Amino acid sequence: MDNWIKNNNFLKILSLILAIMLWMVVNLDTNSSFNNNFSKNSQTTYFYQTKISPIFDENQFVVDMQTDEVKVILRGEASVIDKLHDSNNIDKARFFIDLANLSVGTYEVPIKYSGFPSSIDVEIEPQKVEVRLESKYRKEIEVTIDKIGKEKEGFQSAEPIIRPKKVHISGTKDLVEKVAFVKAFINIDKAEKSISEQVPLRAFDKYGNVVQVDITPLIVDVQIPITSPFVTIPLTFKIDKQPPNGWALESLNLLTKEVTIYGPKEIISQYNVYTGPNVDLSNLEGNQTVKVNIPLEEKLLKVEPDYIEFEAKVVESITKTIKEVPIEIIGLGRELSARITNPSNGVDIIVEGAPKIMEALAKEDVQAFVDVSNLPPGEYQILIQYNTPILVKQIDKDKFANVVIIKE
Repeated sequence: MDNWIKNNNFLKILSLILAIMLWMVVNLDTNSSFNNNFSKNSQTTYFYQTKISPIFDENQFVVDMQTDEVKVILRGEASVIDKLHDSNNIDKARFFIDLANLSVGTYEVPIKYSGFPSSIDVEIEPQKVEVRLESKYRKEIEVTIDKIGKEKEGFQSAEPIIRPKKVHISGTKDLVEKVAFVKAFINIDKAEKSISEQVPLRAFDKYGNVVQVDITPLIVDVQIPITSPFVTIPLTFKIDKQPPNGWALESLNLLTKEVTIYGPKEIISQYNVYTGPNVDLSNLEGNQTVKVNIPLEEKLLKVEPDYIEFEAKVVESITKTIKEVPIEIIGLGRELSARITNPSNGVDIIVEGAPKIMEALAKEDVQAFVDVSNLPPGEYQILIQYNTPILVKQIDKDKFANVVIIKE
């Protein structure tokens, strides 16, 4: 090692290396400082386009501007403009024309701006804009709705219900007078249920061209009822439980005599009458108005009304015996004959009802019958069945008839 240090060539090489290293350190530091200063002090230019806001009395005037946009050029330090852009402060800057002290007429007014740092140079094109101030006119007009498309097959749409039905339009006299109608559009294509929407309005002239006026309110509520095919038919019902023993119906006034049923056309076409509910009268006393829900049959969408309503009067009952009511044979097969051997002269029937009903009841009002359906020739004891008026109860014990069936 001592020999290297004493060697003249070694010292020269070492000195050269140290000199090169020192030069690099000095130059790198200088370039870094230069670059930093250049970056901080460099200028940049930023271009964009934005809207011009007019300041005026919107209740009294309408403004027509030659252009409502301005081209903007920003010049300044890159760091300032970058910060302005990155923080979205450019969007907060405002370009406007002040018409507050002007009356009706045409003017050329300067475009002003605010919201930029003083270090930024702002250049705009154009610097002025021509505007026309006109008096604002107002008019009330009825809203119309255009339905787009067609309902699902078999369904029907009713007239739209619009709230509010009328709106105000405002603008220049020429524009307001051009407006023929204000309308909205609603799609009802293949609809099978009612539609309810909030829709925006637009004004049109008589040729269907849009007219740029203010509409207040701009949005309305619209309902379009969609109904399925329907038919109105008679309603029937069955008394499931009569008043308790000792009581009877004197009158039954049906207030609901028809219903309207809704559903697919092929389903409702099968109905001639609608079967209502089974009515329970076992708890009625005196005069009452009764409502009973009407069941919705399968595959139907709706029945209206959905209840049956009637007025009923319940009084103390009496009994009456109807003697020798003829017994009819029903359900007899082909090439067969039948006769009743006992009772041979008809059957006595005990019935119960309101005094007024019993007084008017005759033998012809009651039917007795036996059903021999599907029976082969032979002798049978068959239960006697009865048909009585709706307000009359048959209170006999079960009775049987002896029937002989023979082949002809």
